[in-house]
Amino acid sequence: MDHNAFFNLIKNGSLSGAFLFYGEEEIVKQTALDRLTESVDPVARDLNVQEFRNPTAQAVQEACETLPFFAENRLVICRDFQAEEGLSLLAYAPSMPPTTTLVLYMRGKLDADAKLLEAARALQRDVLFAPLSENEAAQWVRQHIRDARSSIDAKTAALLVEMVGTDLVLLQNEMKKAADYAGAAPVTPEVLYACVKPNADPQRFQMLDALLAGKRADALRMLRQMLQSGTDSTFGLAHFFTGQCKNMLGARLLIDSGVREGEIGQRLHLYSQQARSAIAGAKRLSAEELRGAVLAFSSVDYRKISGKAPDDQTLETAVIQYFCREPAGAR
Repeated sequence: MDHNAFFNLIKNGSLSGAFLFYGEEEIVKQTALDRLTESVDPVARDLNVQEFRNPTAQAVQEACETLPFFAENRLVICRDFQAEEGLSLLAYAPSMPPTTTLVLYMRGKLDADAKLLEAARALQRDVLFAPLSENEAAQWVRQHIRDARSSIDAKTAALLVEMVGTDLVLLQNEMKKAADYAGAAPVTPEVLYACVKPNADPQRFQMLDALLAGKRADALRMLRQMLQSGTDSTFGLAHFFTGQCKNMLGARLLIDSGVREGEIGQRLHLYSQQARSAIAGAKRLSAEELRGAVLAFSSVDYRKISGKAPDDQTLETAVIQYFCREPAGAR
């Protein structure tokens, strides 16, 4: 399930059993854990919330078997656990007391074929905290800017996301700056332009969009300007292209398997700008070409260190090779 489905379970008060938390969006993940903790009766919360770090499965099971103390439910949180211990706990999960909720809390994402994830999915107890979409990030801004005793309308929140991106750590920092700058007044576009530092990603995507639209001269000019002005680095751009080419490859494989374009962003956990670029790139290049592009961009660092070519030259060569030619169309 995704994080929205899990928040609905908390809201409905229908939680018990074990859940595996995983995914890249750490702020939303921690928020879900905070909400779950708040659902335990505050009168005896300290006695009914127990947290473990790198425990044995046996110790966690004993905690799960403990009855709630002057409350209806009990929460057990398990962090930094070994995969083998997690598998043991998921095997135990179906026999847990209905009064206990167990959270196996993992930082970062898991491979789709990881045994731990497969076990959690078999129980329908996996909770994915994927990066937020642009709309979700804008909604998050509107909800959380109230904590800074400020306000922002929907269009301005969307502008902030466009400027900063969907990384909630960056958004949180820039949102606080904007709220402090505005004071008692609402946060407006003028406030954002005055104090928010734009992320490099919007410029990168503007360049990539130009490449995918066949505007090669414009795109190369933008690429060189970013490098010469110092607003971006060769390795930062190489990393960006590597990630986007991986997204394009994923989209290409999904298209080839018959998945509709409207489903690709959700399948790959991409926000709208990433999904649009991934689909556009997938239509221009074959899976084989995209695999070559991933290798070409990811080797920029190696080629500089090995002295085989200057890093700027290697980056531009890869851009020209894979994006500055007539598209062959969908293959």
